[in-house]
Amino acid sequence: ASVEDIRFGEINLASTKKNKSLQDLLVQTVILNSRERSFKITAIDTALSFLKVVIESSPDNKVYRLDFSLNFEVLKKGRFSDNIAIKTDDPRFPEITVPVSGEIR
Repeated sequence: ASVEDIRFGEINLASTKKNKSLQDLLVQTVILNSRERSFKITAIDTALSFLKVVIESSPDNKVYRLDFSLNFEVLKKGRFSDNIAIKTDDPRFPEITVPVSGEIR
């Protein structure tokens, strides 16, 4: 499975924290798709405590949409970089790694 990096870029904490519309524009989406069989996401692991995820699946569990956003209530200034481990019950892809990065100013 191949998934592109999630890059939040440079974010001004003071102005973005006050502006919900701006926060909504920063949501990063990852799509996981299996053409052959249904699967389940069993866990999502990251050391970034300020990262939030909303998961939606198709009725047949062959497509998942993961929307990653930042929790501005706990976000602090500085660079961040980590990997998100998306764990599944698919024996061919038990774990999918997604690099994530950004900078809060």
